[in-house]
Amino acid sequence: MSPASEAPRRSSSLVWLSAAVASVLLTLSVSGTLGSWTEAVLRQNGNTAGTAGALLLSISGPDATGAASTCTSSSSVTNDATCSINLLGANGVAKTAMRPGDTQTTLFNVTTGGELTGNTLNIAPGACTGSTDLCGALLVTLTCVGGQTTVIGPMSLTAFASADRDLLGLPATTTACTAVTLLPLTAPLATRNKTVSQDVVWTLS
Repeated sequence: MSPASEAPRRSSSLVWLSAAVASVLLTLSVSGTLGSWTEAVLRQNGNTAGTAGALLLSISGPDATGAASTCTSSSSVTNDATCSINLLGANGVAKTAMRPGDTQTTLFNVTTGGELTGNTLNIAPGACTGSTDLCGALLVTLTCVGGQTTVIGPMSLTAFASADRDLLGLPATTTACTAVTLLPLTAPLATRNKTVSQDVVWTLS
């Protein structure tokens, strides 16, 4: 075969090969595009949640036996705990044989903590229960030194039940308190051989 007749044949082969390659590339291109239409993807990475801090409160002082103890709000899962420190006792120990003129003193500290900062420290005495005569005769004075000095009393336990108040000033990290209970010399005979009880609630908010 002459060189002149082979040239058109090579040219035709190259054209066919180029067309075939172009067809394959077009097919791949179209197939890739159509594939993206049959699937949609969104990614939500690093989804995060967290919790806020809390206020904590604790009281340290002598328990009912006179031993040092600390009561913390966080000891309860609800941040609301019950303490055994007797504010009406003598160094925490209940003295149930007081005579006219006797006094009992208990020292204790109220400590604030947690990740948040409280604005108020409130004391809310409950009702005096037991002998009505003794509730009206026993006098209590509560002095707390923290952000400022707060003095409640002297007043009867009956009146103390209405002494719900915020301590003066912003709550300090530690507030030192002194509770003094006095049976006056003028206590009536009807108060003899009697007992009383009174709850107190501290709230940091």
